[in-house]
Amino acid sequence: MGRLLLVEDHPFNAEAMQRLIAKKGGHEVRVAHDGPEALEATQTWLPDLILLDLGLPGMSGLDLARRFKASPRTTRIILVALTASADPRDHAAALAAGCVAVETKPLEVDRLLPLIAGLISSKP
Repeated sequence: MGRLLLVEDHPFNAEAMQRLIAKKGGHEVRVAHDGPEALEATQTWLPDLILLDLGLPGMSGLDLARRFKASPRTTRIILVALTASADPRDHAAALAAGCVAVETKPLEVDRLLPLIAGLISSKP
């Protein structure tokens, strides 16, 4: 079981994903709906992994990933990008920003949960 921060700007998607990941994966999941909220959340609570929507309003998920990786407090958090784009250039940009994996929406929970478990269990 791990601690996850889900950064997703669509409230319905965020709530559904939060419930599924918590119930089926057994993880503690908190939600942030935009970049500033995500940055604020990591000031008081340090997750093992962040599921990061790249298409956020205002501050993009790529900008947010770079900020997490640049901060000593959050640099060791595992980042997984979530995107509706199947463009390999978008996936490459997410990896270059510090994400270790990119999952394309719509998400497949049966694929996402083992990925999350594997990444958290391999965290030093």
